[in-house]
Amino acid sequence: MDEFDLLEHCLAEAIATGIGDLGGLNQVELDVSIEDLSRDPGSLQDCTCLQQLTVGFGRLDHVAEGIILHTKSGVNDLDTFDSFKDAEDSLLHDEAIPGWRITCQEAVDSTQTVALEEWNNDPGRPVAARAVRQIAGRGRRGHQWESPEGGLWVSLVLPTTEPPDPFVGMAISLCALESVESLLPAVESRLALKWPNDLVRLSGRGLPQKWGGVITEVKRDRTGGAVLVIGVGLNLQVDPGRVQAANSTSILAEFGESPSPFGALSRILPRFDRWLADDRESGRKQSLDRVTRRLSTIGSDITWEESSARESTPLCREGRAVSLADDGALVVRLSTGDIEELRSADIRHVRPAST
Repeated sequence: MDEFDLLEHCLAEAIATGIGDLGGLNQVELDVSIEDLSRDPGSLQDCTCLQQLTVGFGRLDHVAEGIILHTKSGVNDLDTFDSFKDAEDSLLHDEAIPGWRITCQEAVDSTQTVALEEWNNDPGRPVAARAVRQIAGRGRRGHQWESPEGGLWVSLVLPTTEPPDPFVGMAISLCALESVESLLPAVESRLALKWPNDLVRLSGRGLPQKWGGVITEVKRDRTGGAVLVIGVGLNLQVDPGRVQAANSTSILAEFGESPSPFGALSRILPRFDRWLADDRESGRKQSLDRVTRRLSTIGSDITWEESSARESTPLCREGRAVSLADDGALVVRLSTGDIEELRSADIRHVRPAST
């Protein structure tokens, strides 16, 4: 698939998912433009719907967004906007991604708090509250997640059953991984999941490098109903010098390029919607198989620390991770042959066992 095929695919997906308003340009006009471009790459400068496209041609998510912005806003140059965020904001309207109400702010303490507030303002429709920067982003067990500009910092709110399904956190992690991977060059990405909530790149030398994480919380909204608040943090277009945590990285640092935050989000939400529908219709086995294939923890000898109210220090144990339970619990075989299921709420850390 050459770059023109990729461009056509990106445009078709943008139209199919309803990202933005194509401003009167119809499918025929787009097809003609792409056909002309494919015949003569030099025609980029003369192509009506693509002229003066100011984003990098290799950034396919940017290309799609740029075309949409160009046709929706009636401008010929994205430099008309003060920043790319301002350009993205012009897409954030009720039909940006069908079924979701999307908001974006410059800087917030935590998108988890903002998302719940947005839900309470208008309960019923799933919310995706994004920020360009988080000042006090939260990870598991209250750990702070540094959230500089260039990353995707977003929290989703949707109604949930009681008790909620813990597997949803694993599912959104997989959707994020697959979405980012689909926007990278067609090479072996070595992107993987690490139980319970990390997105990592396997380096083959030392520990996996973390580039993302997911946190799930159950909250009560103003009506008293239970909602699931899912925080997603991805180091995407984050300069390597801004990634300070040990064993952490960014997509930009690993690949030399990265999808934009909104470009990634525009893939993640439709993919997550499809997962929810497939899981309801086809059952959990298919979902388990998809997650297990990308879960680097499976098959590894691990150590973990169990939290206990009776112990002043966590109890450290060892075993081999063999599979996932239906609810996302990690199934571990102990040296005695006994089987245990680990649930993230009861576990402080999971690490490869020392060799």
